[in-house]
Amino acid sequence: MDLKNTILIMSFSAPVFSALFCIVLLLFKLNKTNTAQLRRLIRLLVFFYTLLGLFFIIMALYYFNRMAYLYMVSIDFLSSLLLPVMLYHIIFKLTRVRKQEPFPILHYVFPIILYIVHTLWLTFIPLDVKLLLVEKRVFFVEEYEWFSAFDSFRFFIRAVIGIFYLLLSVKRTRKYQENIINYSADIGQTSLRWVYQIFLCIIILLPVPLLYYFSKSGSTTEYLLIILPNFFTIFLNVVMCYNIFTNNFILLTENIVVKQFKAKDKDKDNSKTNIDRQHFEKYIHEKKPYLEPKLKITDLTLELGTNRSYLSAFINTNYNMNFSAYINKCRIAELEIMREDPAYADLPEIELIYLSGFSNYRGYKRTKELFETVS
Repeated sequence: MDLKNTILIMSFSAPVFSALFCIVLLLFKLNKTNTAQLRRLIRLLVFFYTLLGLFFIIMALYYFNRMAYLYMVSIDFLSSLLLPVMLYHIIFKLTRVRKQEPFPILHYVFPIILYIVHTLWLTFIPLDVKLLLVEKRVFFVEEYEWFSAFDSFRFFIRAVIGIFYLLLSVKRTRKYQENIINYSADIGQTSLRWVYQIFLCIIILLPVPLLYYFSKSGSTTEYLLIILPNFFTIFLNVVMCYNIFTNNFILLTENIVVKQFKAKDKDKDNSKTNIDRQHFEKYIHEKKPYLEPKLKITDLTLELGTNRSYLSAFINTNYNMNFSAYINKCRIAELEIMREDPAYADLPEIELIYLSGFSNYRGYKRTKELFETVS
């Protein structure tokens, strides 16, 4: 076996084994998890990694055994269509902002319909014609022009679906981030910054099928287009699995999208909504609720005798920042006090960060970066 084929085998094996490793870790986590919502997310991820591993096994067949690949070409097409949908499904679950927000199953219908059409059509195509199209020796075959066009158009369909679901995922993530900052102060888990690393990988991977389609068969460009995407897939696998395994996210169990407080509503029930700034600051400084890492805005409403929408509007109006930023600013101030207090002189920095209310170092670093940018 020459060096070229050895590298190809390694490049195909790496994403498959990384997917298998992620599946093992997630199954271990699934066994330790009692929360139904998290169990559903983990099962979805296991299916995603299984399909991804199958996709790369089929890709290896394409290069090393074209005849065997012909029997899997429809599965290859289906997996390439389902993977973007499943990834969006995962993002959908991670960014849910309403208690009752089921994923529309119709998203899976279109890929399955295309798969059925392609599979049924293939049964009427002679083997030699399929082999010509697969090996890119011809793009159109006489008497089979319509199927040739559909088969060639598969690459464009994959690209369009990939772009569509990438845009949906980005839009949903941004909407989630806009809402979560007025609900939770655990910036380390709610920011979902790691999701954008996945989006970057997808942007890099999206044009690959089209570039490969137009590349010259047997050329160095074709060879590189086979190898390089595999390493970005490994990165995607690792990033997603690591952050899910370490719980670097929050699965909400209540609605966080509420109607914005309006000034005309202020007088409807003044005793239940109105907050005195002096009383609010006294409560914050004496009770120090910000020391609770998983603090939510709803944790304060009962103590302050108000509702979530009013409290969010109150903080935005009086302190010119959202709930998350305000609470984390209090934590930064508390951390500075601890650093100056001789009672905490023997404690390491990381322990002071936890004692000041941050759930992890990521949250502290993120908060520090935000306030340094503002200042």
